Amino acid sequence: MSKIAMWSVMCLVCGALIGCGEDPEPADDNTTTNNSAAMNNSSAANNQATEDPKPWAELDQQGRQMFMATEVMPAMKETFTEIDASYADNFTCVTCHGSDTETFAMPSDISVLSAEELGTFTFEGEGRQEIANAMASSVVPQMAALLGQEPYNPETNTGTFGCASCHMVQ
Repeated sequence: MSKIAMWSVMCLVCGALIGCGEDPEPADDNTTTNNSAAMNNSSAANNQATEDPKPWAELDQQGRQMFMATEVMPAMKETFTEIDASYADNFTCVTCHGSDTETFAMPSDISVLSAEELGTFTFEGEGRQEIANAMASSVVPQMAALLGQEPYNPETNTGTFGCASCHMVQ
């Protein structure tokens, strides 16, 4: 996997996704297939999720799973694919939630960022700065909007969804 792809994996969705819910099927190599099938097995639930979505904060575990499957996954797969085309065929729950495929707790273990990196928004290493820039300009605002939150603005120190929503910070 390229470093850009690996960093993209490390940066998605996150923080506000705490309590996303339990995986309805045991995790395996077909996580996306299993999750999608389990979350899409009720057409009535799908219609409710797309016709009258509740704010993320008001959703129960099942509602969050449905929202992730019907709203977040398609939107974020498209965004990640724009950042790195390899995501077109390789975007799953694990992309953002890392190894925790039972509770989907966020922030996840996909990548730990240093407080110094976040404080200066300077990321050293091949492709890391480009990925950070793409995450800040595309993923963070889109995911914040999906979750009904304000994207973090480092200039004003305002907003509720930012890098630390997805990444552990040391």
